[in-house]
Amino acid sequence: DFCVSGLPRRKALAQHAGERWIKLGGRGRLHLVRPGFTPVTKAAGRIIRVLTPYSLAGMGAVHHAALNTVAEIVAASGYQLQFEHHPGVFRRRPATVLRRLCGLLDTAGWLLFFATEPMQRWFAASAFPCVNVGVLPEGVQLSSVYPETPAAARHAAGRFYARGHREMAYLIGKHTSLGNRRSSQVFVEEARRLGGNACIVEHTGDAESVDRVLRKLLARHPRPSAFYAPGPECGLTTLCHLSAAGLGIPHEAAIIVGWDDEFLDHTLPTIARYRVNPTKYGRKIAAVILDRLQHEPGKVRKVGILPEFVNGGSLDPACTRRSKATASLSAEL
Repeated sequence: DFCVSGLPRRKALAQHAGERWIKLGGRGRLHLVRPGFTPVTKAAGRIIRVLTPYSLAGMGAVHHAALNTVAEIVAASGYQLQFEHHPGVFRRRPATVLRRLCGLLDTAGWLLFFATEPMQRWFAASAFPCVNVGVLPEGVQLSSVYPETPAAARHAAGRFYARGHREMAYLIGKHTSLGNRRSSQVFVEEARRLGGNACIVEHTGDAESVDRVLRKLLARHPRPSAFYAPGPECGLTTLCHLSAAGLGIPHEAAIIVGWDDEFLDHTLPTIARYRVNPTKYGRKIAAVILDRLQHEPGKVRKVGILPEFVNGGSLDPACTRRSKATASLSAEL
């Protein structure tokens, strides 16, 4: 027989609960051992699989560069990053396909990009080591790394308002992430709090759909004069459409893009946007997945990354084509 003091005992119980060995009953109650539970163990495989609905080329420059950083870091620990492009998993009930994919030989763990809620819940209920790259739904216990896009959307509404814009529009894709949905709501709430008005307008993602949406918006009375595009492709289409409509940018119409890409440096005027450092992003993802695999298999970590605002001629007439003026978002919130 031996005695264990309160603090070590509580730490041990918390670890067992995190690894799903037991279900905590609360102060003064019995803790229950989960029936038929298969404990989470350190992964024996050496391949970390990246599951996305997009091809590697379609992931965008920021994600592409971040994954390169992840690959370099995990390679130093003896792991290999392998890309798994399975768009079908993101369009239907995923359980059967996910069980098959998780049975692939030498799999150590998973990185989920743009995962749907059913996929996230399936991995949360399983014992497979997994890190979600993006925001999680309420109640889903998975480790995650995510950009703070709602903070960026709130900041953007404030930027528009400070420039005199009172009618604003958030252009959102029909098939998009939970983080983007939350950002659109935050954008509208902040615009209204400041005394402006904002609407959320949905498109299907292709240039023709964005063009149709913008034509309808410009026909409104009053029409929006400020446009927030979460993705760089939508932002570029918006810039071209407004310019073709004869609107002076940024005097008559302003644009902010919520996610950076290399080609945004080659527009005239330059486009104001939010930037996540891809190297920092990749380091955070690598650190969380390696912890999940090697050190704390039962611990859930959630790591947010605050984007940086990059001013541009689509918002500020003082910005030149090659302006690199940046400001810390945290200093302005």
